[in-house]
Amino acid sequence: MPVRADVFVQRFNTAGVAQWIMGGISVSTVNSLRAFPNVISDGSNGVFISFADTRNSNMDTSGNFDNIDIYAQHINSSGSRLWGATDAIVTSATNNQIAITSNNYFSYMIADSAGGFILLYDDYRMDNNKPASVYAQRINSTGNRLWTNEGVAVAHASSFYKENICLA
Repeated sequence: MPVRADVFVQRFNTAGVAQWIMGGISVSTVNSLRAFPNVISDGSNGVFISFADTRNSNMDTSGNFDNIDIYAQHINSSGSRLWGATDAIVTSATNNQIAITSNNYFSYMIADSAGGFILLYDDYRMDNNKPASVYAQRINSTGNRLWTNEGVAVAHASSFYKENICLA
């Protein structure tokens, strides 16, 4: 039996009443561990959600995942997944890419004013044991990557300015 952790989303009306199924909607149906979501409005009472996912990963001898990727899903106002059962790939570069919203990791997600979003994320593609670089990817309204398949470099691990990047 595969190990599974999931991310759920729920929509509430102005009175605080849940609009989707009790417990929320599972963001993805793939058997894997999912965590660290970023969520923004799609502008039509739905949401875009990006998340770290282990579906292409193995555990190393220390019990750490060796290839965490980032996927995304678009949930519309009625609670339907618009980007299919396997989600939209944001990046699947070698080693780990983490879109985490804690003080220890770096990520930002904003709407792109064209029906999609841009995500900045920590990327360990050079080595999981070294400091991360920052990469960005733009996803359109149908879940397709608009920039190079593995994102564009924004700041390298050695950059003094890495922690001062923001989107506007």
